[in-house]
Amino acid sequence: MARMIPERRDDEFPSPGEQLFYAACRKQLPDHIVVLHSCRYLIRDPRRWDEDGEIDFLIIDPQRGFLLVEVKDGQIKIQQQRWYRKGQEGQWQPLEESPFTQVMR
Repeated sequence: MARMIPERRDDEFPSPGEQLFYAACRKQLPDHIVVLHSCRYLIRDPRRWDEDGEIDFLIIDPQRGFLLVEVKDGQIKIQQQRWYRKGQEGQWQPLEESPFTQVMR
């Protein structure tokens, strides 16, 4: 079982997808793996402005490296290189940026 930071209860997640992913990591990853949930970061660049953000999951394997994961709930599609999420009313809504761009910031 992976080491989860922080430990969370099922009612402490911003989305069902993050709750499911957290539970799967805790149950399925080996003991030497560390999983950090909802990591805040700040990028300081003296030539520009500061930028902050959040990584849904940072998975650390001391033997192999790390993996950044951006979790998306519900139905997702890509159409003409644009990402969309199906909203609660069934309408497809464009994402502001792709999950890849979001995690690479």
